[in-house]
Amino acid sequence: MSFLRSSLPAFAFFALLGGAAAAGYFLGTARSAEDNRIYTCSMHLQVRQRGPGVCPICHMDLLPVDMVHRDEGPAITIDPVLVQNMGVRVQTAARGELAQDLRLFGTLEIAQDRLRDITLKFGGFIEKLQASRDGQAVNAGEPLLELYAPDLVVAEERLIAAKRGGEEGPLAAARLRLDRWDVPAQAIDELLRSERAPRTIVWPSPVTGVVVQRNVTQGSRVEAGATVLRLADLTHLWCDVQVPESQIASVRSGQPATLELPSEPGRRREATVTALVPMVDERSARMLRPQSEPAPCAG
Repeated sequence: MSFLRSSLPAFAFFALLGGAAAAGYFLGTARSAEDNRIYTCSMHLQVRQRGPGVCPICHMDLLPVDMVHRDEGPAITIDPVLVQNMGVRVQTAARGELAQDLRLFGTLEIAQDRLRDITLKFGGFIEKLQASRDGQAVNAGEPLLELYAPDLVVAEERLIAAKRGGEEGPLAAARLRLDRWDVPAQAIDELLRSERAPRTIVWPSPVTGVVVQRNVTQGSRVEAGATVLRLADLTHLWCDVQVPESQIASVRSGQPATLELPSEPGRRREATVTALVPMVDERSARMLRPQSEPAPCAG
């Protein structure tokens, strides 16, 4: 009886030790089975390792592969928490036309194809200047100036003389000379109906427009080939828009555009891209220009 009492603590100690060893064995077996699973990152699926850990890219806790949600087919999977924080919105892909709205600033300019120069092909003097100020509006056929030109008077006298003589050859030659000097046909017809050439000739405007440049004043002498006036048709204007290089691929010639003018709030005018003109910003070119190296000193 005393032997049993003395051996009981030892037996209990070995029983507890055996139970702890068994529990540790079973727990270790379960943990080793769990650690053997493949873990990955929900943001970077290319990260894979055996057992739990931290993603080396985003430092997020790794998840078992079977817990990471995957869609069938090629897709990008992002953690829902991260999607919510980034404000990502998902929409079903569909076929359609890709469109991009570009809001650019520009300046209105005179259309270069609607400029008209008044150039005289003979010398003379400006007796009277009707188009006397810049910005003056003129209509086609209205007088621009009154000109006295000795060579023109001689040519007109020859035309009248050829008409009196009744010779077709000299008459045609005299009229052709005035035509090549751009003398208006109406003025030539009036000469043929008169008996004497007038001292001056009124030069009408060939187009309707606005005077944008004056190179003469009343009483000025004009040499042959000199530009007297420059007229512009302002019914059509150009809008000079500078498109950044990063967006130039979105613009093409003939593309429709819409203009909004500060002077006309709420109103839009339809326009068309006429041409794409390559330009280099002088400020950028100046910054990129290499500095010249100093010349070596001769010893």
